[in-house]
Amino acid sequence: MSPGNANLAYLATNTDGSNSFAVVIRGTVGNMPDLLEDLDVGTVVPLNLVGMPSPVLVSKGAMKAFTEVVTTNTAGVTLAQALTTALSQAQPNPTVHVTGHSLGGCIATMVAPYLQTLAWPNGKANFELRTFAAPTADGADFAAYVDSLEWQANERHYNINDMVPQAWTTSRRPSSGTPTRARRRTPTSMPSSRRLSASPVPTSTSIRARTTR
Repeated sequence: MSPGNANLAYLATNTDGSNSFAVVIRGTVGNMPDLLEDLDVGTVVPLNLVGMPSPVLVSKGAMKAFTEVVTTNTAGVTLAQALTTALSQAQPNPTVHVTGHSLGGCIATMVAPYLQTLAWPNGKANFELRTFAAPTADGADFAAYVDSLEWQANERHYNINDMVPQAWTTSRRPSSGTPTRARRRTPTSMPSSRRLSASPVPTSTSIRARTTR
């Protein structure tokens, strides 16, 4: 748990012999740090992970939450260190499910690619990304980067009547660290896909990625 009870990541191990693990990111709980992260979408900053061909822009609030999740040290252990310990006791080819709801889902779309950049004991781990009612961290470039990674599953689920996953788009592509105006947008139809693809979005300034049913 990060300072101020703002963000929480939970690691679970399946005991049914399926050799699978889950990294679960908590959504908004209504405290002030959470609400500030949710609303801090007017400024974008670069996300630059190991192996990325070039940085992509994400909202400042999403970056703050992501940074807290991956750097918070609980009882002397970070999320990556806890997962390393768990996978060191796993059979080869484990599956790691990364998931979250609402703000937690947004953070999960950043945490899952980050975890893919790391080296894991006993060889490669298979990653699955599933989010529920999650706003996007940014637009087409970010979605294209997430899509470009190797996933065992990559799914985004939400109710078409839920405004949170489609809450805002930017009126223009801002430069790094530059504030920009945000507006609400309700699409007339929502495509369905198994991928977090941004292909149906008309311009690169939209932050709505293609979704799953």
